[in-house]
Amino acid sequence: MNDLRFALRQLRYAPAFTVTALATIAICLGANLAIFAVIDAILLRSLPFPQSDRLFSSVCLALARTRFIFATETRYATLNF
Repeated sequence: MNDLRFALRQLRYAPAFTVTALATIAICLGANLAIFAVIDAILLRSLPFPQSDRLFSSVCLALARTRFIFATETRYATLNF
């Protein structure tokens, strides 16, 4: 308990350091919250579609500089990524 009183007393005597420390903590907490919100919305929550686990994304693979193959649902299982 004495250490907590000492720390608060030191913060009261150094207001510039106190403001800097609190601003740093606030910015870090805000950035952490923003990053988690994006990850939660994009990666963790399921899509708002029925049977969203069955959605298919077509992929374009470059074989040469000018030739492309488009993956279809029937070939999707045979492609090696």
